[in-house]
Amino acid sequence: MVLWQIREISHLNEEHSMRKHPDLGKSRILCGEKDVQSLVEVLLSSWVHPFSKNSDLCSLSTGQSVPEDVKRDLQRAKGVGESAAKNFVDERLSDLAFFIQSQSRS
Repeated sequence: MVLWQIREISHLNEEHSMRKHPDLGKSRILCGEKDVQSLVEVLLSSWVHPFSKNSDLCSLSTGQSVPEDVKRDLQRAKGVGESAAKNFVDERLSDLAFFIQSQSRS
């Protein structure tokens, strides 16, 4: 009963309430759908699909192939990072761990 009265007072029961947001109108929704469809067409017609069977590494936005040196760097990146992490731990953290252990024994 109280909820019904609140709706009456706030005019929420009216179909075309003054509180209705303009973006919820039929014309705005149709315009938005048209814009989305236009964007989808541009993406499908001129951009490179990132999951295609094409084995060449290329820019998603331009479709240009990546230079060979960049391909090599990307292929080696994981190994280089793992090696750098191992060196960091071996050279800097293992001495720190030994120092902390020796301090706790004293």
